[in-house]
Amino acid sequence: MRPITPRIQIVDDLKECIGKIVSTNVSSTLRARLIHFNRELSTFEVTEAEEDGPIKYNTAVGQTFQIPTQMVVTMKFFEND
Repeated sequence: MRPITPRIQIVDDLKECIGKIVSTNVSSTLRARLIHFNRELSTFEVTEAEEDGPIKYNTAVGQTFQIPTQMVVTMKFFEND
C-alpha cells in the first residue's frame, strides 16, 4: 500500500492572500480569487479563464465555492493578479 503524501504548508498568513488568484481544478475556469477564510472553510470566487484555458466556462465568473482551509494553505498563489 502506498503511503499518504503529506501536505506541506506554503502559505504562512492567509490574510496576505485575500484577493489573490490561484490555479485550482475546483473552479470551472481553473482560476479563482480568495475572498474569505476562517478556521474551517475558505471561500473563492471564480475568475475568467486564461485565453488558452476553458473559456467556454467564463459564464461561471462570479460564482463562489468553498474548500477546507487546511487545503488552501498548501496552494501556490499567483503574485500578479
